[in-house]
Amino acid sequence: MVCLKSSGFRIEELEKDLFKTELYLRSFVKDFQSMNDTIVKSHVGYLLKDRLKLETEVSGLSKYMKNLIAIKMSMEKKNAEEKHKIANRNFVTINKLKEENSKLRKYIADDSV
Repeated sequence: MVCLKSSGFRIEELEKDLFKTELYLRSFVKDFQSMNDTIVKSHVGYLLKDRLKLETEVSGLSKYMKNLIAIKMSMEKKNAEEKHKIANRNFVTINKLKEENSKLRKYIADDSV
């Protein structure tokens, strides 16, 4: 009988310890989840800030690229216009040289007669 009482007492002690351990583990898990949530929220906050910075930078680069493309198009247009002017001048110069050549041939032909 003493043995049963002492084992019953021991079982009660073990049940109390088990209950305390269970409460401690619940508290630990709750604290751990809270800490984990805080860390995750913090990292998400940093990531959102970085994302906003990158979006701003990309937007600025996009505007810069648009400006560069507009400058390139303008330069290509001016270059084409300049090439056209040079071609026209060359054409006029060639025609004048042909006229001068024709006059010189005529002069030489008249001089040899």
